[in-house]
Amino acid sequence: MIGLWPLLKLVARRLSLAEAERHGSKALNVRGRGVPFPYAEVGMDVDKPFQLEIVRAELEARAARTT
Repeated sequence: MIGLWPLLKLVARRLSLAEAERHGSKALNVRGRGVPFPYAEVGMDVDKPFQLEIVRAELEARAARTT
């Protein structure tokens, strides 16, 4: 698992992105990178119909604002 120390740093908001990448990659035995992104919506999963509707509504609203 990720370990107690990184978890405590995460809760205390002291875990850097680089540290999270290292600990996560080691725990999952994969190479990975974190990508800072200004929109939280990219982290939303869409595996239920109601979530798909939320995403569609947001995309339609954004499209309407840009045209």
